[in-house]
This record gives sequence, structure tokens and C-alpha cells, in this order.
Amino acid sequence: MGGMGGGMGGRGGGYGGGDMPDREEMERMRAAMEAVVRAPERLIIVKADPGLILTDEEGVTTRLALDGSKETGALNGVTFESATKWEDGKLRVERKFKGGLKLVETYSVSVDPRLLTVSARIEGGRMGGAGRTTNRVYEPREAADAR
Repeated sequence: MGGMGGGMGGRGGGYGGGDMPDREEMERMRAAMEAVVRAPERLIIVKADPGLILTDEEGVTTRLALDGSKETGALNGVTFESATKWEDGKLRVERKFKGGLKLVETYSVSVDPRLLTVSARIEGGRMGGAGRTTNRVYEPREAADAR
């Protein structure tokens, strides 16, 4: 993603009821946006004890505990707290960044056709990208190789 344009350095003067986001908040938003728009071509999911391990084609690994316990991690160098739980038959991964910004990913599986859909949405925060949702759809490798 490209950087912000020139002439917007530092904090704003409180115009229009709110300050300009500071550098830290902009970094959090950038990390969350990159996670939402990044769509790995391949996703390997392995059941581990206790939870799941997801690995993309670049070797980036994410470990998910499925019991709703709080975990900490980093996304593009920006720290967050996360919790993963089952909700209505879907796996919901919620990452909370400092300042109220949240990245919510929902993993759902359909039976016919057999597909994994990953929906990613940014919530909260003061920047205009909040509310953006992307969907990624994966099919099992066996189905892709059969064609």
C-alpha cells in the first residue's frame, strides 16, 4: 500500500471535532488494512494441540487457540491482542489493536461445493478504511488438481 500524501505531518489541531491520527494509529491501520487486502493464494490448515496452525505460501504461520483465550501477537510489526472462538458454526478470530481498531476474520466451510471462505473486516478506529470487508475463497487442493 502506498503512503499517505505530503503535508499531513503530526497531530491535527482538533478541527471538526477530532485530531488527526498520530503515527502509531496510522501504522496500526496500515497493518490491519494490509491483512485485509492480502489474499494468500494457498492456505494450509493443520489441526494442532490445542487449536489450528495456518500457513500461507510464503511460510507465514498463524497459531489459533480455539477456546476464546486471549493471546498476543504482531501483524507487520504492530502488536495486538486476539481471541478465537466458534460462533454459529464459524471460526471467528478477533484482533484488537491499541486505540480501538479491530480486525475480525471469520472462517466458514461449505459442504457442496467444498469451500473455505475467509471474510476479513476492519471495525472501529478513527480512519476512513474502517468497515471494509474482503472475502477470500479456497477450495481443497484435491479439487483444484482434478481439473
